[in-house]
Amino acid sequence: MMNCVLCDSPIRKSFQTNDKKNYHECSCCGLIFLDCNDRLSYEDEKARYESHQNSPTDISYRNFLNQLFQPLSQKINKDNIGLDFGCGPGPTISKMFQENGLKMDIYDPIFFPNDYALKSQYDFISCTEVVEHLFDPAKTLNLIDLILKKSGWLGVMTKIYDKSIIFEDWYYRKDPTHVAFYSKQTLETIADMMDWKCEIHSDNVVLFQK
Repeated sequence: MMNCVLCDSPIRKSFQTNDKKNYHECSCCGLIFLDCNDRLSYEDEKARYESHQNSPTDISYRNFLNQLFQPLSQKINKDNIGLDFGCGPGPTISKMFQENGLKMDIYDPIFFPNDYALKSQYDFISCTEVVEHLFDPAKTLNLIDLILKKSGWLGVMTKIYDKSIIFEDWYYRKDPTHVAFYSKQTLETIADMMDWKCEIHSDNVVLFQK
């Protein structure tokens, strides 16, 4: 029997969408995740990311990131040091914090594999449009926990799934690089698993405190 990639509970519900993709839904944490056989190859996934036009000079992209930037900014001090985890090919939220006088490092396993960052300690970590791409979210969350200081903040942006959404038709699901989908139940389970506090700010922003 397959286990959940987040909480390791046995999976009792699996289903196929009309585009022939296979998903598993955890009854314990609520995570829905794509079957490993339906994932893109590394090369196709990387090409998809490289096609994104996100840039620090793009005002609309900055406005999008501002949804996380504003509430996370209210939790930190000017002398805090942060990390943009999973920054992609065009790091932007890190520049937004730097423009406000904060020091911030960047890390991305594909575009900025900065090993130094994974051996450091941070007062806050931003994780924008990242967790939906994770094949092994439990492993990544444990890594983040190691590099986040006690009482530090993790800010996550991802579209939060709820039962009012028709999953099969959901635009967020149809991005071929999106492999994991989180509900409020999932986010609260993460907080319990990691012994973090959880603040859900909107339908796509959640803050965790270690």
